[in-house]
Amino acid sequence: AQRFVAGLLQELPGDTVPRHRGDWPDFWNFGCASSARETRINRQTKARLATRDALGGVAPEDRKDHERAWRNAVAFHKRLCDVCGKRDILVTLELEWRTCGLVQTIGAMEQLIKAVRKKNFFANIDLGHVALARDGVRELKQIAGRTVHLHINDNDTCVHTNDIPGEGTVPVRKFVKAVKAGAERKA
Repeated sequence: AQRFVAGLLQELPGDTVPRHRGDWPDFWNFGCASSARETRINRQTKARLATRDALGGVAPEDRKDHERAWRNAVAFHKRLCDVCGKRDILVTLELEWRTCGLVQTIGAMEQLIKAVRKKNFFANIDLGHVALARDGVRELKQIAGRTVHLHINDNDTCVHTNDIPGEGTVPVRKFVKAVKAGAERKA
């Protein structure tokens, strides 16, 4: 894996690849229900997560910074898709509903996919994020043909808690059916 990433980085201009140092705790990789302990912790932290998300929602947005970030994201993903396309690799991007996210809704995801215009660029849909972004069945059907992964989880529609499906308010079955119907329609 390290040789593969090193090869990709050699083909990408150094100034387009952000460098981060320090911990990157992938708390979502193993799911909220990895064990009874994680499920208990997840349930106990809902109030704290609500506070965190509410505070994040008041951050001011600078339009010029957003436009520059959008241009950079389009350019970077075009180049990344070119490099990955040589290796028959798909590139996916997950919408991030928080205020700091560039792609906060399915509509924005669709715009980015259209702007990048690469056959190997797809959406990665997290159903909990869809609900938090206040998107729904109609939007899921629109992007279903460009979706390559579906992350199935639940939340209480106000806090991102990665609950087990059925424990929150996300209409998981409707969302899955919408993606399936949209994908079949576009196939």
